[in-house]
Amino acid sequence: MAETHALPDRLHHLLLGFAGRVDDDALASARELVAVAEPDRAVELLVGCLLAGRIPVTSGEQYQLRRLLDVTASEPTLVERLAVLDESPTDPHRFSSRNDGDEDVRSALRSAAARVGGVRSVRTTWRTTPAGATPGRVPQRVLLVEIEHDGFAAATAYQMTNAVRQAGSRAAVEVYRAGEELPEYHRRALEASMPVVLDGRAPADTGPEPAGAERHNPRRQGYGDYEDNPRSSEPPAVDDLPEPEVLSVRTDEPRREQPARLPAAVDSRLTERERGLLQRLHEELEQRERDDRPETSGWQLSGEMDEGEGEGRPAGGPELGAPNGYPPLGSSSIPPTP
Repeated sequence: MAETHALPDRLHHLLLGFAGRVDDDALASARELVAVAEPDRAVELLVGCLLAGRIPVTSGEQYQLRRLLDVTASEPTLVERLAVLDESPTDPHRFSSRNDGDEDVRSALRSAAARVGGVRSVRTTWRTTPAGATPGRVPQRVLLVEIEHDGFAAATAYQMTNAVRQAGSRAAVEVYRAGEELPEYHRRALEASMPVVLDGRAPADTGPEPAGAERHNPRRQGYGDYEDNPRSSEPPAVDDLPEPEVLSVRTDEPRREQPARLPAAVDSRLTERERGLLQRLHEELEQRERDDRPETSGWQLSGEMDEGEGEGRPAGGPELGAPNGYPPLGSSSIPPTP
């Protein structure tokens, strides 16, 4: 059971030994499979690349591959077809340190390191020699990432590789734990590497505050103590308020008509008695006009009722006979006796 739990770490350490011997894309794919908990596919991919590229291995590496294939329920006889060397092959790679100034890559690495956590340092270098049976173009950027002892190396390598790809670049990411013994490939790369600053950036300059601007201070807005907001014993001065304006209220009472006034030229030649008589005459004429106006309602027809309207027949209309030729009620066909 303990061997199964240590499987991702064993696989990652084995993949470190094949850096520079297997092409970079194949190693990145194998580390991704380890990160997503598919170690069986990762071992099979590695063995397949070694067989296809006719890459020799040491006896110790052959033994580790056989054990990993057995643990992951894969076919362990595949390793018998690998070429075995007595000694480890010498590392032929060369590295060059240069400042690429790629801020997009550095920003992507900062974000990835913040997500996975446990990253101690990141260094960068450029490999000027090809690697693997199907190498890519050179120079090739190589990122050397040091993590804490309890960090997840495969997940860190996977996150860093994806971050560089999303930034529009490519790099071979090599992750190792602090104090871990490294192969010759990584030691040479570290000697020609430069650090990548992940933190310690100066904060963004927001610019000076505008003149007259006041910082938000809740103590100055009525939430402070008595020293910041002393209360005065005198009541605050209140400005004299203007007297309220009296608005006229409109009522439904009819407006009284004022008596007609005479022209000034005529009024000046009349005596007081004549003025009174003329004024009274105007009032009588206005009263007559009001009395002569017909008062009708919304449901009654205009016009006066003729005599006999209340007796059951319409006023002014023709006299209607009774049904079946009988005379109307209230009348007699026999002439009165003299």
